Amino acid sequence: MMVYEVVREAPTRDTARELADMGDLDVTALDNGNYLLAFRVPPPKSTDQAPPDDEALALAEEFLDRTGLLPEGCELLGVQEGDYIEYTGPDREGIQKQVISRSVVYTRYRSGIQDGVFTVRVNGGGVYEVLRNMRNTKPLASYPILSPAEAVAALKAGDGVIDGPPSADETVEATIEAVDLEYYEGAAAWGLDTVQPVYRLSGSVEGQSKGFTAQVPAVRPEYLAEEEGTSKPVSRGG
Repeated sequence: MMVYEVVREAPTRDTARELADMGDLDVTALDNGNYLLAFRVPPPKSTDQAPPDDEALALAEEFLDRTGLLPEGCELLGVQEGDYIEYTGPDREGIQKQVISRSVVYTRYRSGIQDGVFTVRVNGGGVYEVLRNMRNTKPLASYPILSPAEAVAALKAGDGVIDGPPSADETVEATIEAVDLEYYEGAAAWGLDTVQPVYRLSGSVEGQSKGFTAQVPAVRPEYLAEEEGTSKPVSRGG
């Protein structure tokens, strides 16, 4: 699979000015092409409801049609629940949940593999935040990758990073239910030099309501070099 090199270009005042032309907002622009737009609107009150999924999507689509911000090649990934508040009803029986924002998420695909997200966040007042986590890149080189079975074996051997319910001093049983291949962008501000394919594994944990997710580098380990705690491709790729 292709590994991509991150293309960096220092943001300028013109960059910020172009993004800020959409209204009264704060702009955070990064040299990797990612940015955060935070509109200066009153935050939702505890009584405000987020619009339903279809209305949130319509608001996001209208905003993107008007501003032209959606990166080329992006497709809708879905509408997700955003911020919420929990409270006890008058009868004090059970916890009530009120969703106060939704995230309309887009992604791009490289050879059919998901890479990055572009998120438009919507609340009762409309679009209030836009996040691009989808770096500017150029092709670096193509590298051999692990098979899904090899990725599972690597995780069981202790490779990869696992996120799940805490278990300080005990071993818990987990069941892998999905193994997906995607490109890894990390957090928007992370100083990644490359965008590489990873396997994302997910599943359930015995006795826990929350499952787990894990990531294993997809590029075969003999083609990776450890530099400052991160894995980078080496020049043996063909």
